Amino acid sequence: MVISTDGMRDMSKEYVEHREGVYWIIGTRVSLDSVVLAFLRGASPESIAQAFPVLHLEEVFGALAYYLANQRAVEAYLETLEPDFAKLALQSRATNPLWHQKRGSASVFGAQMKLRFQADADLNEHIVRGILRRYPSRPQTLLRYEA
Repeated sequence: MVISTDGMRDMSKEYVEHREGVYWIIGTRVSLDSVVLAFLRGASPESIAQAFPVLHLEEVFGALAYYLANQRAVEAYLETLEPDFAKLALQSRATNPLWHQKRGSASVFGAQMKLRFQADADLNEHIVRGILRRYPSRPQTLLRYEA
């Protein structure tokens, strides 16, 4: 702990380091771009911490604070990585075609399930509206859920 001249603790702490041309979360093998890209896709700091068990929530917030304070520089850095990601994706497809085929099938199945759930929801709404039309004087009784 560092004590400043006014007797207060120094509250600054570093969470990100630049090593070998890559930004890393200090003391881990987790890259800053992994955390930032998850955040930009809409993941909460809590879900990012769950996705990277080696990171504490404090480190995730620290990495995001670093990103927000240095947004232009980090985004320029991320843009330099895009060609590498594309090249790695092509290599992965070439070396693991069966996995990518299964992954594609899984996303089709997920889309089909989403459509099925939406159809069920639409049908349920249609049924409820029909019941309310038939019994307009008692909507609260009909809509009450009793376990």
